Amino acid sequence: MDQFLSAAKRVPAGYAQFELGEKQPDDKTANKVLFDDDSAAVMNQRMPLTMLKEIASNQTLPAHLRRAVAVAAWTRSVLLGDQSIAEELVPVLQELEPDLKADLQACLTSPNAPARKFAGVFLILRFPGMRPYVVPGAERTEAIGKTDQYRDNWWCPLNLDLSASNYDKMAEMQQLAPARGADRKEPAPAYPDFLTEGDRVAAASEWKKLVVIPTAPNYLPAAVLDFAKQQSDDPRLPEALALAVHSTRYGCTDKETVKLSKAAFDLLHKKYPNSEWAKKTKYWFGN
Repeated sequence: MDQFLSAAKRVPAGYAQFELGEKQPDDKTANKVLFDDDSAAVMNQRMPLTMLKEIASNQTLPAHLRRAVAVAAWTRSVLLGDQSIAEELVPVLQELEPDLKADLQACLTSPNAPARKFAGVFLILRFPGMRPYVVPGAERTEAIGKTDQYRDNWWCPLNLDLSASNYDKMAEMQQLAPARGADRKEPAPAYPDFLTEGDRVAAASEWKKLVVIPTAPNYLPAAVLDFAKQQSDDPRLPEALALAVHSTRYGCTDKETVKLSKAAFDLLHKKYPNSEWAKKTKYWFGN
C-alpha cells in the first residue's frame, strides 16, 4: 500500500489557469502533488471501501489528498448504505474537512437507518463538493460547501469517464459534443497485488452497485422525496427540498431530471409554502 501511494503522488509538469484567454502561471499550486488518471482509476474501481478508509488515514499522503479520498469514501458509504464505514470515517473527515463537522455529527446521532440515510443525503446536498470517487488531476476550485457556477458539483453517472470534467460528461450525456474518452474505451485498471481475494470481491461488488446509481441531481431529489413520505414533519425538509431543486440547476442533468426537479419544487410549495426556502425557490429545472 505505501509503495502504491508513494507512486500515486505526482507533481504536474505544468499547472496554469486561463484568464481572459491568456495562460497564466499559478504559483499557489506549484509543486503540489496530485493523483493522476491511473492511481485514481485503481482507487475508484479496484479498491473496496475498507481500503479507501485506510488510505484516508495513511500519513504517506499529504492532507489534501487524504481529504479527497476521505470525501469519496464517505460519500460512497452513504450511497452503498454502509453505515459502519461511514461512522468510522467521521473523525477522519472532521479533521480533514472541518466545515463538515456539525453535519457529520448529525449523521452519527440520527435515531434509525432511514434518518441516518437522510442525514447523509442532506449533508451531500449542502456540500456540492461531495462525490463518491477520487478526481484525478486538478482539484475542484470551489470550497466544498460552495456551488460551482460551471456545474462542477456532486457527481455524474459513474459509468462515464471519471477522468473527464463534469462539463464533458454532461456533453456526452446530452450528446452535444464528444466527451473526453467517448470515442475510446480505456482498459479496466488492474487490481493491485496487495489486495486479497476478499478485497477484490468486495471492490467488484461495490463498483457494480455504484455504476447503476443515477447522476446526483436525480438521486438526491428522489432520496429527499422518499424520506418526505416517511417523515413529513422533519424540520430539515424545506431546506432539503430547496437544495434538491438547486442540484437540478447546478449538477450533471439528463432527460429525467426535470421530473424530479418539479416534484421536489411542488412538494416544497405545497407543504411548506411560507418557509424561507419556498420563497427562495422560484423555479424548477431540467432539460
